Amino acid sequence: MLVLGLGALRPLGRPFYYHQLPLFVPQTEAQRLLCFQPLSLNRAREEELVLVPGIGPSLARAIVSLRQKEGRIDSLSRLKDIKGIGPKKLARLESYLKVP
Repeated sequence: MLVLGLGALRPLGRPFYYHQLPLFVPQTEAQRLLCFQPLSLNRAREEELVLVPGIGPSLARAIVSLRQKEGRIDSLSRLKDIKGIGPKKLARLESYLKVP
């Protein structure tokens, strides 16, 4: 975890500015999800995909195996090739996943 900024350690009596607040910069895909940022579908590991609502261990394993078998996933619509992901589930997952 990387935290930038030391504004909280300012001496008393000096003015306070919001840009001095510590800034959290997510380093892993799981931390991105906790910061309400979508996971990269091509970089997320199985353990991180399980954190997405609607994706269980078997579905995460299937996504990772699809990525390993066919290479880089260029579109979220490719997830429809996986058994258990239809149009409704894909629509729910779109806000949690991204393809750069």
